[in-house]
Amino acid sequence: MFDGPPVEEDNADAVAEANPEDEEDKSRKTSVKEAPEKLPHHILVEEVVRNPRMHYFKVPRLGSYIAIQLEYESSLHEEAFDEGVKEMISVHKRRADLEDEKAEWEKEEQTRKEAKE
Repeated sequence: MFDGPPVEEDNADAVAEANPEDEEDKSRKTSVKEAPEKLPHHILVEEVVRNPRMHYFKVPRLGSYIAIQLEYESSLHEEAFDEGVKEMISVHKRRADLEDEKAEWEKEEQTRKEAKE
């Protein structure tokens, strides 16, 4: 399976502590270096056909492959199910509206074709 990078226990470069002399002057703020943006750990295979680590269950496909670790909170609570139902109703309504627009457009196109003839 996908294993993330090893976690560093002590990151001394990320936070610089203030000197003890600065404690006397409370108007000064402790200086904190901002850690550079850390991109998520990923596995990228540029050319899957030429990489011997790739396994195919059927016919090989051309292209590349990327795997990232996704972390999210559990959706196993009642509010998540309610939101899912609301979203499904919204999707069905939008789909019906698009079908109506499509039927209307096709009808207009048909009348234009008949008018040309």
